[in-house]
Amino acid sequence: MKVIATKDSSTGNYKAKYIGTIQNFSPGKGHPIVNWRRAGMGSETNPSKITKYYQPGTRVRAITSSSKGHYRAGDQGFVIGLSIYFPHPMVEWDSAKGQAYQTDPMKLEEIRRS
Repeated sequence: MKVIATKDSSTGNYKAKYIGTIQNFSPGKGHPIVNWRRAGMGSETNPSKITKYYQPGTRVRAITSSSKGHYRAGDQGFVIGLSIYFPHPMVEWDSAKGQAYQTDPMKLEEIRRS
């Protein structure tokens, strides 16, 4: 799974906004081992400092409804980028007629093309 760092590493292994891929989990604490692209190495990462990352162009489905009524559970759309309120993706929802809304990445799931 791709993730994005929401805060800098206390040991300097990655910085906020770095994108990486979870490779494994540490045997002790169970923290994810993330291969950070910019750092070029895998490192144990505090789960409170990462969240799901959706690349622009990714087709997504809402798992739960928006608290502001912008989309409902089951609605589909495309990620068009990151909001200024990092790290939330901007999603253009099919039901929103061209409007894009900041969306909590934990309320999304990727729709895989077959």
